[in-house]
Amino acid sequence: MDSRMRSTNRALASWLVSAAVFAAAVLFGVYELKGKLFTNELLARNEAERTLNLLLNVARSAREDRADSLRIPSLPNAGRPGPLGDVEDFADALESHPVLKERVLGIGAYGQDGRALFRYGTAPESMESFAEGTKMEGSPPRSYRFDRERGSLFIQHPIPVYRSRRDSPDDRRTARDGHTDYVLFYELKESELFARDATAAGIFAAWLVFAAAAVLLVRATVVKNAQYRQALRAQRELVALGTAARTLAHEIKNPLGAIRLQTNLVARLCPGVADRELAGIAEETDRIRLLVDRIGDFLREPKGSPERLDLALFAAKTLERAAPDGTPLAVRAAGGEIAVEADPLRLRSVIENIARNAYDSGGDPAGVEAEAREEGRCAVLEIGDRGKGLPPKAERERMFDPFYTTKTRGFGLGLALSRRFVEAAGGTLTLSEREGGGAVARVSLPKAKT
Repeated sequence: MDSRMRSTNRALASWLVSAAVFAAAVLFGVYELKGKLFTNELLARNEAERTLNLLLNVARSAREDRADSLRIPSLPNAGRPGPLGDVEDFADALESHPVLKERVLGIGAYGQDGRALFRYGTAPESMESFAEGTKMEGSPPRSYRFDRERGSLFIQHPIPVYRSRRDSPDDRRTARDGHTDYVLFYELKESELFARDATAAGIFAAWLVFAAAAVLLVRATVVKNAQYRQALRAQRELVALGTAARTLAHEIKNPLGAIRLQTNLVARLCPGVADRELAGIAEETDRIRLLVDRIGDFLREPKGSPERLDLALFAAKTLERAAPDGTPLAVRAAGGEIAVEADPLRLRSVIENIARNAYDSGGDPAGVEAEAREEGRCAVLEIGDRGKGLPPKAERERMFDPFYTTKTRGFGLGLALSRRFVEAAGGTLTLSEREGGGAVARVSLPKAKT
């Protein structure tokens, strides 16, 4: 129980560490993704600024080429050179410049009431009104909004009201206390940004998949190595135990043989004297010898020398005297050979152990039944009883532990040996509830190659 608890704790700890590492990888990926998206946005803004500068330069060059400059008469300060004088020239600049025409989708100028003073392309007919007295720190800020559905970048550039400061030595025009005169609106085609964002999102998703796969792979490797080390320690302990057990068995068998010999000698020399006591000594001596033999079987190499056997025929011969009264236990079979590869001595031990448990289950001996059949690529032997059934599910796996037994006179090695021999032959041994009461032991072995 302690070893299972430690194993469960180690597995839980490995999952917690793996989750923590994966969470760190996710946080790193999110941090990198946010940085990449922010960088992409900065690049898009810089590209937009370059486009607007190009637009302004092309518009001014076009105006200078004409004899008279065009102005917007409805705008305040209409006669002043600067951005106001460029608005209407933008349309001509776009039509004459293919790069700008492809990139700039719409341009508009809007007054404080939100009505359009000039529109081109996709510019809306009106905008929300600009509040009076909006304070502006330094240069008028531009607002940027990216629309993924339209694949566009919207830019709003408020232009402040200018007045002349007559008390200024150089008579410069300065912005009135933070009031907005009108707003310029631009819609630029922005497909590269969204393509770069999609690429960054794809890289992030690939990073998550890679991080999850790497964490699971590392965890599996670490767990497998831990299991390998544990199995190696268990093997070393088993080798040491086997060496000690063989030495101990040899040392025990010698005095047991002497005790048995002396008991028989006393029984022959003194017939009728202490026969009951001598029989008890002989029985217990045989029991200890059987225990030593079972331990030796458990410590031996489990695979043995496999041979081709007919499972149904072999089981029928093994169970000829399986019942307590010496009667045979019939094995139902569909007919035909059910060939398997197994060591005869070990397979016989498995079948005898299972049959003995079935008859010792406390049920009617007539309810013990055996059946051999083929299931796909496997040969199956089932022996069922009508006894008291199996213990609770939490204890069922312990039934295969060495020295675990619920019998008053038993060693607890039968099922452990049986499973060890069956698994060495490439099969499985399982226990389950039998319909109508009792239990079923199922031996499944791979069919022999034809």
